[in-house]
Amino acid sequence: MNVLPGRLLRRRRTDKAVLADAAEGFGFAGPLPPPSAGADDGLIIGVRPEAVQVARDKRAGYIPIEAHLIEPLGAYDIVDLKLGSQFLRARTASGFVAGPGETGLGAC
Repeated sequence: MNVLPGRLLRRRRTDKAVLADAAEGFGFAGPLPPPSAGADDGLIIGVRPEAVQVARDKRAGYIPIEAHLIEPLGAYDIVDLKLGSQFLRARTASGFVAGPGETGLGAC
């Protein structure tokens, strides 16, 4: 499980919430929870590795990342991706990421 610091940003037009780390420049959209006083900062975001999408080509909403460590598990790999000063784990097809240090990847 990826555990990332974040905060809740509200988008009025879409009724969606964005959990983001503004310092790192990334975020995740989700349903807008009911308002609660003081709950918009200091959140912890949990994202499963299988929910992180990795691509080799530029796509809207994807952010540039670098492969750091690859754990081969048969039919799939768990890849640690460097995202600013954070690391994000993704589940990819076996061999999708060639090796540590591979750049030109994007994640969403």
